[in-house]
Amino acid sequence: LHSSTKSLTYKQYVRTESRHRHPWRGVSRLLHRFAGSSDDAGGSFPTLEEVKKAGFEDSIAIGTLVSERLEDKKDDKTTKEVLQALLQKEAGARGFFVSFLTSENEDGSRTLADSNPPVPLISDALKEADNKVVGPLLVMNTVMPTAMVLAHRRNGNEDFAEMSQRVATRAQILLKDNPESLSLVKAAREAAAIKADGEAPVSGKKQDPGMPAYWIKFYEKYEYDSDMCGAISAALSNVISGSS
Repeated sequence: LHSSTKSLTYKQYVRTESRHRHPWRGVSRLLHRFAGSSDDAGGSFPTLEEVKKAGFEDSIAIGTLVSERLEDKKDDKTTKEVLQALLQKEAGARGFFVSFLTSENEDGSRTLADSNPPVPLISDALKEADNKVVGPLLVMNTVMPTAMVLAHRRNGNEDFAEMSQRVATRAQILLKDNPESLSLVKAAREAAAIKADGEAPVSGKKQDPGMPAYWIKFYEKYEYDSDMCGAISAALSNVISGSS
């Protein structure tokens, strides 16, 4: 976990947390290329072929464009197809979640990521996607910012703590609307409760996100302590109680 974050904007912090040396250089180039929407004279929208070939960095940029089109009420066939293509593979889904869950308006007002339940295009796309791809990522996007809320508060950075909480809350909205991920949520919650209580490790396949052992390994990898795991357990319990 990074402690020297006070001089960074939240977007810069998210980039740092992704543990890529220069993850947004390619994003800047792609955003420049696709400046504006496909309806604007000076802009264009990526083709499905470009989306399918996009790595994590470019997927963040494409996800930003999708989010902007949705904010502009352009929930058309093209937007839906691009979003569906992003969610077909892990790099695309990761990139979309980074852009969507951290979306901000300049005036600080709510974005579509705060809509509860999610807007139909987002809800339908996630339910049609392969849950082996999007399910674990949605759980991670709840778990990690929840832990970071405590980390930021320990470092005296309440602004970042609030931003992390906003990301976690947004991810929980998507999880509650995606019942196919419920078994993963329960496994991650059980693992968090075990770590929070300091109980003995559990057995099971550490490669299967449907097993608590997978998430115990995950929490240990990121060195989440008992308080963090307690907060994670509470957040995931909230998802379970509110799942549709």
